[in-house]
Amino acid sequence: MAFLRFQEKIAVNQHGQLQTVGVFALAAIGLSGIAGAMAALVLYTAPQLAPLLLLGLIGVIPVVALGLARFHALVFLGIASLGVVRWEPAPVDMLLPLLLVLGLLAGRLSLRELQNASIIHASLWVFVAINLASLLVARDLVYSIRYLVITFYLMGLAYFVRLYITSQERMRLVLFGYVVAALLSVFLVGLELFGLSPTSEFFIREQRALALFKDANVFAPFLILPILFLFDELLRPHLIPGRSWLKIGAMLALCAGVFLAFSRAGWANLLVALMAYLAMSARSLSWWQWARLILLTLVGLVVLAVLVVQLNLLSFLLWRATPLQSYDSDRFGTQMVGIEAGLSHLFGIGPGMLFDAHSLYVRTFAEYGVFGFVALFIALLVPLFYCFRRARSASDRVHGLSARVVTACMVGLLLNGLVIDLIHWRSFWVLFALCWIVAAVQSYEERQKR
Repeated sequence: MAFLRFQEKIAVNQHGQLQTVGVFALAAIGLSGIAGAMAALVLYTAPQLAPLLLLGLIGVIPVVALGLARFHALVFLGIASLGVVRWEPAPVDMLLPLLLVLGLLAGRLSLRELQNASIIHASLWVFVAINLASLLVARDLVYSIRYLVITFYLMGLAYFVRLYITSQERMRLVLFGYVVAALLSVFLVGLELFGLSPTSEFFIREQRALALFKDANVFAPFLILPILFLFDELLRPHLIPGRSWLKIGAMLALCAGVFLAFSRAGWANLLVALMAYLAMSARSLSWWQWARLILLTLVGLVVLAVLVVQLNLLSFLLWRATPLQSYDSDRFGTQMVGIEAGLSHLFGIGPGMLFDAHSLYVRTFAEYGVFGFVALFIALLVPLFYCFRRARSASDRVHGLSARVVTACMVGLLLNGLVIDLIHWRSFWVLFALCWIVAAVQSYEERQKR
């Protein structure tokens, strides 16, 4: 409780009297300790990053000053940089962890937000404990530690989003930042696609759009949350009143981005998410909204057809649309090895020790065993359960965001996880945090009614 009251920013002097403590001093002390611990860990696991680490630590000082003065603007900048992840650490990786610590120390974030739906919080920490236990059996300890640090950082990203969004204004800021990140990514793809970029095979590689991502299979799912968000805002405006044509244009551009990624899992993800959203919204939509939806679908199909014809993509499309590719047999073989490893190792084989698993569930089971799998399973399904209950209610919005959007996107992404390992996707943890926010509000309101 002492830390929860930290926003008071008080301390006791040597005479036992209360005095105000400067936020800058507290932030400097806290961040120095955390930065020192992280620096030691990075130097132990990746000594070649020492020069970059030094520059980063020097850059912390102006960022702390800016964060205290313009905290929300810096949050927007961090979310808007989610699409710049070709190189690591990415800009968002350097910015949001700092904002998490700074927000807690400066009182911009409060741990009180974790009091509702505590089973989600608890299951995450059980998963953390199992992660640490599985280190004991890892064949390559240094690699496992690095893999584990990334996992913990991404969980921290989820905690930041969870703690930050406490109002409609903050929800709008985060979602706007995400939409900006998605549109900028598609814009870069468009520049190279139409020969307006000086680069070649940079934003589009082997005919597949990936923008500033490393993999087209990661780029496509990244666009689905903003698509569903804009789709909902088009049918039921709330956070973005009016501007229907801008929403339609942005949606079509983002859908084109998903299509041009030529990711079979990404296509299935979008299709399932849209179907789930429509299934939850069917009774509440008017005939006029259905008419707009049908017209929008036809326009989208025409745009995709024009893209295929103009860019001579038909043969490549038919090849990518084949249900099974030649390399899929290798994936299935690795997944069988992973299942056998999970069955024979109680705490798994260690973080990051199953390579090219191409499945969130198989990798979790293999690396953390049955206990780790169950812990993650609970952490994912409990918020989804509450989100679904919220989506069915008359007031489905939480801080302005529809629970239908969150539920549909989560269902699509969890389906995506069957064939792709997404534990280290930033977009996965952002969506998880949004799902957690909805679940917490729904859980609290249900308890109040009892």
